[in-house]
Amino acid sequence: LYSNLSKPSIDIVLFSRKLSKSLGPEGPLLMIGYFALCSLVLRGLQPPFGQLAADEQKFEGEYRLHHSRLIAHSEEIAFYNGGHREKLYINNAFENVMTHLRKVYAARWRIGFADAILVKYVATIVGYSVVSIPIFFSDARILSYLLPIVATRHSGADSETGAASDIAGQYTRNSRLLLQLAGSVGRVILAGKEINRLTGYVQRVANLRDVLEDLSHHNAV
Repeated sequence: LYSNLSKPSIDIVLFSRKLSKSLGPEGPLLMIGYFALCSLVLRGLQPPFGQLAADEQKFEGEYRLHHSRLIAHSEEIAFYNGGHREKLYINNAFENVMTHLRKVYAARWRIGFADAILVKYVATIVGYSVVSIPIFFSDARILSYLLPIVATRHSGADSETGAASDIAGQYTRNSRLLLQLAGSVGRVILAGKEINRLTGYVQRVANLRDVLEDLSHHNAV
């Protein structure tokens, strides 16, 4: 969690400061606001991956339990001719695992598709649109409605930044910074999804700990 959250968070602060110098604070704020909106939309579409991970561990544990019981009591099962019944138990446990995994993979595909559309493709369009505002809307009156701070800087520096090479260099630099900012925010969003999966494993471990504590309490009594 530290490596997945600390570096992207620091990158967001650094890239936002660099972009604020050329685009004004509205530029990075627009991108961060867009990603915040995407996060809310994805959170509404996202299934409870924590509970799904806990259920996955439960079904896999039951499947392994049936195999372990078959190995431990193989002689008794063979003596009483119980192979057919044990086969039904194992097949039912396997079918539960497969049904649940199909459900999990279908949910991951749906949320991954929405994630790719919103966080990657649409975010790229929004990012390039923000970077292009000072370039294509060079009129100070129009620019003042879009990015007020950039309009002030742009109107006072037309003589210095009017050359095509300066405009191209500014556009390229801002584009790279904005893409890096978008990548950092995207990694934070993906880290949040991994945290949801982690909660499922934590829930299973917590249940196991409760059971062990109950057993130790009854043994002590």
